[in-house]
Amino acid sequence: MSDKVVLCFGDSNTWGAAPTDISRFPFSTRWPGRLSSILGSGWHVIEEGLPNRTTHFEDPLIPLRNGAEVFPMVLETHSPVDIVVVMLGTNDPKKRVGGSVANAVKGLQKIIQCALESGAKILVVAPPPMASPIKYDEFEEQVAIPYCREFTAQLGRLTNGLGIPFLDAGQVVSVSSSDGVHLDESAHDALAQAIAVAIRGE
Repeated sequence: MSDKVVLCFGDSNTWGAAPTDISRFPFSTRWPGRLSSILGSGWHVIEEGLPNRTTHFEDPLIPLRNGAEVFPMVLETHSPVDIVVVMLGTNDPKKRVGGSVANAVKGLQKIIQCALESGAKILVVAPPPMASPIKYDEFEEQVAIPYCREFTAQLGRLTNGLGIPFLDAGQVVSVSSSDGVHLDESAHDALAQAIAVAIRGE
């Protein structure tokens, strides 16, 4: 029997950006790497994290960051995929992106539909909300922080209506106080543990 293929699709918190200096954590620290270790034999975990990736908005300064646009290509690249774990949304409230919560959820819905049409199962993960103080000027705190919470709420309602698994990462981990956006090493581990439980159906 071939290994079950798990595709992890996300932004810098899937890529493994360290909150202190935005260097990249090693594979063994990043949550997809930890997930691979936790699941063990019989599973093949693929990382597809990219800093600044959005749900489906264009970044006027950085090309190729529209998640819904590139997802079909990524999915086909790694096919056949058994399970897609998607965690996006953190970059959508950037001042230069300016995507509404409702439209961000619609972007996630496009990714969900694409994954399901391919025959893969999907786990939708709402990223942990940003927290003050946010280190980066591209976010306006009084907009970004409530945006994150409303995005999680709407995403929960969407997945509930579709009958697909949903994980609110904010119930499991918090962003680092170093920058208010990214996960530290212990958070990557805790998130991997929670995702392993969710995809195994434990």
